[in-house]
Amino acid sequence: MVSLTLSLPGQAGNGDLTDVNLESSYRLRVRADWIYVNASVWDPQKRESVVDLGKEDFLLYEDGEIRSIDACLSREAPFHLLLLLDVSGSTSGFIQLIREAAGKFTDQLKPDDRIAILTFHSETSVIQSFTSNRQSAKVAIEQIRSEGSTALYDAVLTALDMMRGIEGRKAVIIFSDGADNQLVDPMKGSEATFEEVRHVVRETDCLIYTILLLPFKPDRRRDKVLYKAQTQLELLAEETGGRSLRPRKPRDLEEAYSEIASDLRHVYTLTFTPGIPRIAGWHDLRVEVKGREGLTTRSRRGYFSSSEEARAE
Repeated sequence: MVSLTLSLPGQAGNGDLTDVNLESSYRLRVRADWIYVNASVWDPQKRESVVDLGKEDFLLYEDGEIRSIDACLSREAPFHLLLLLDVSGSTSGFIQLIREAAGKFTDQLKPDDRIAILTFHSETSVIQSFTSNRQSAKVAIEQIRSEGSTALYDAVLTALDMMRGIEGRKAVIIFSDGADNQLVDPMKGSEATFEEVRHVVRETDCLIYTILLLPFKPDRRRDKVLYKAQTQLELLAEETGGRSLRPRKPRDLEEAYSEIASDLRHVYTLTFTPGIPRIAGWHDLRVEVKGREGLTTRSRRGYFSSSEEARAE
């Protein structure tokens, strides 16, 4: 785990300094007197992460109100990466592409990074637990085969449960056409619903990237199932500050490998004091970059505060 220590003014404003430990991860954690949120900034023209910003370059909004940023820290750090691979019958035409793509992501690992691989159809299987051994991961990838129906929602919950308790930067990359069989027949597919998955995703400190394995852009009128599946996968990524990609050919995926790795390695940790009085429940967050048009900023959409935290203020 990579940690940074920052001294912030005490809540009472009496000049006392409180040492707080900021983990360099894609995490949002609530304290009684401060909050920190992580954001990545991408330059789509140069196709690279922007790594030269300071706190004066950011605007941060909580529930639509601008907040003063106390500090901005940027640090490159190792990460845990979990590949969640859809090997159901509906992705049989993509199985070789999935193998090649998963192998390429494995090639992006640095010595301190760790990777795990899960496959899913009607059930979810761990074919490689977290390891820094790239060759071991590649051997596991080559063994995957296509079979069965699709229980995507259950698989996402399994993946997030596996990431729980892991400190530092972490991400789940989902390769799927997104079409849980539940979308076709409520009695089939996952036991969990999409709304249950979304609730868990909104509380996680893990980035989600989705790779949509679709032969064409779904048309709402012609294919309601694929269109809804695509929308759901995009939403899961957006909730965490990740991205949803829809490659048309292997070359499109090759460009995504380094982009996602760069996202994971470079993050800005912004700290701010929340508004008073606090209200228990969901609080919207939005991060923007000032004076640099064309940049894409990604961060979590918000956070939950408990009734105890609200009363403490």
